[in-house]
Amino acid sequence: YNVPIAAIVTAIFMMLVGLLTIFNLMPELELPDSDYPEGIVCRIGCAPMFLCVAVFVRDIQHFARYFFGGGPIVFLDKTCIHQEDMVVQKKGIEKLGAYLCNSTEMLVLYTDVYLRRLWTVYEVASYFAVKRELTSMKVIPVVIPEVFFGSVVVLYCASTLQLLLMIIFDFEYGFHIVMPFCAFVGLLAARTWARAKYGVTSLLSDFTIQKCECSSENDRAAVCKNVAALMRETQVVPPFTDDAGATAAFDELARNELP
Repeated sequence: YNVPIAAIVTAIFMMLVGLLTIFNLMPELELPDSDYPEGIVCRIGCAPMFLCVAVFVRDIQHFARYFFGGGPIVFLDKTCIHQEDMVVQKKGIEKLGAYLCNSTEMLVLYTDVYLRRLWTVYEVASYFAVKRELTSMKVIPVVIPEVFFGSVVVLYCASTLQLLLMIIFDFEYGFHIVMPFCAFVGLLAARTWARAKYGVTSLLSDFTIQKCECSSENDRAAVCKNVAALMRETQVVPPFTDDAGATAAFDELARNELP
């Protein structure tokens, strides 16, 4: 969510530093392998700028709302549905469709247990029921931000190390040492991304709501009944379809739409 904003801010930062460097208002270095002086502010400052904006931009926006107001309202099921008072919890669950109906999009922080838990599957069913499509559902595997930002940090450290080798030791071959390491980090990140996508696809290949985990088996019948009712209400299945047929239709829908 913050990466596009961070990329735009970093690009503006690069352009400003570039203009200041052209007018000799930024420090430059005479590097051994270059015929001309080179600016180093972009090389040193872009990655920290990108990371700072990506990490803290929402905090800045949140602080600004105290003065300017506005901003999105977020419904977080774990905190907005009561977890202890069963009567209040039941009322919150019954109103889940209303919450989703008034939502512009749904963000799923995906782990390998998301589609194995009955209640999170119920949320997916409810969202599809009220929206009739899943294009506004954004799924972000939690491992991807870790790999992405970790790769940025590693590549920045490698680039800085290459620069220090050239400045301090007049070592011209730092690039040949650093780049294979950077390539390895890139391949590792791509492999992690591919494994995360494969994990989602393989889990959905034989998905069925009956296999989902539930902390209380007393909830399973109620959730399956609600899912079946949602499938009939949204005309995914004919109105006379029984609960077993409706939940089977939901299983098929999940296997086809969620990947």
